[in-house]
This record gives sequence, structure tokens and C-alpha cells, in this order.
Amino acid sequence: MRLTRKFLRLKPCSPAKDFVKGCKSYQQAWTTCENSSWMMWLLWRANPTKALQTGFEVAGRGRGRKILDLYLRGLASKNDLMQHKKKNLSPMYFTLIFAELYDPRPLFHSFHDVDPNKIREIVPNWPLEES
Repeated sequence: MRLTRKFLRLKPCSPAKDFVKGCKSYQQAWTTCENSSWMMWLLWRANPTKALQTGFEVAGRGRGRKILDLYLRGLASKNDLMQHKKKNLSPMYFTLIFAELYDPRPLFHSFHDVDPNKIREIVPNWPLEES
């Protein structure tokens, strides 16, 4: 199946491979997925900036949100982000900053208990083209 071949090029985990084998389209996979960490992984593979923006939308707004918005628009530096990291901010915020600065893998796991519908509200369609 063409969908499976394209998806396998993204190098998903074994359970995600099994899930996609039962889907006929990317849209079906996106709308039926119940694992938010997989959804965030897919977003990261398709568009890292969109994944971070989605993560912050799900995590909520606040002081940390403002500095991230500035950073994503090129108006704040990584040093500015690290200064804010020292303040009393949420664990999900720390995870998202870590993902942006160092390694995205913790980003996926931090969303394991998030309702997948929250992610679908922000990103209603599958993030990849079906060509």
C-alpha cells in the first residue's frame, strides 16, 4: 500500500506502523489516531515549527508562551529562552524548550496523556501532502 510505504520512510515506531496499516488515507489516520504522542511525532517530522506551536497551544498560555512566540518570530534568542527556563514554568514548557534547543524526542512523550482532540482542534488535517 502506497500510504504505508510513504509512512515507513518517516521511520515510525512499531505500534505506529501497525496502526497505519489499517488506514486507507493519511486523513483517516489523523482523525482516528488516539495516541497524542504519535500525532506530535508526525507534526515534528512534517513541520517542526508547527509542532512547537501546537505544543504550546496545548500546553497553554503564559509567560513562557510569550517568550516562545518572540523566539519563533526571530525576536528573541536561545539565550532569552534559557533565561526564562530558570523561572517557575510548567514541565511541558521545559520539554518544549528542550525540544527546540536540543532534541525533539522528549516532545513526543510529553504529550502521551493529552487528549488527541486538542491537537486536532489546532491542526485539523493531516500535516503531509497526499500526492
